[in-house]
Amino acid sequence: MPSPSNSQIPVVPLQIKFLFHDNLFAVEVCQNGVTKLLTDSLGNEWTPLYLSMVETTPEIGENAKRSYQNFPKHVIYDVLKIIGKPMNQIKNDPKWGFELIETDGNLYFQIQTLSGARRLSQEIVVAAFLKSMKLRTETIWNASIAEIIIYANLELN
Repeated sequence: MPSPSNSQIPVVPLQIKFLFHDNLFAVEVCQNGVTKLLTDSLGNEWTPLYLSMVETTPEIGENAKRSYQNFPKHVIYDVLKIIGKPMNQIKNDPKWGFELIETDGNLYFQIQTLSGARRLSQEIVVAAFLKSMKLRTETIWNASIAEIIIYANLELN
């Protein structure tokens, strides 16, 4: 009996999941029943959920985490402990170099940049991580992402 050609095997669309756990994130890709975590530029499947503004462009991951050692006021982390919560439910960590500022009911991260203090909304901070994850996926798979599924172990109010 002849074997089926590749053109007869249905190709299931690529499914991409953005995973958040504790202070880490990962990208999971599933296609044709095969699931794997993508690695970052350092070969890690899980990347630290750190954002640094030490340089002119934002740094995400291990490099941002390393920046914290010398420039703690330029780095945001513990994002999943903060986003979606009112200020009175957030436990302020004395190790944070950034500040949390509430203005008109909106919570902002205030960090230092090369051009001075800057306030970033929760949405902008989360968008920076999502953009990094999206670019990683599109680069590795040479494909455009049309839909993203996000999984996280956090509670939003």
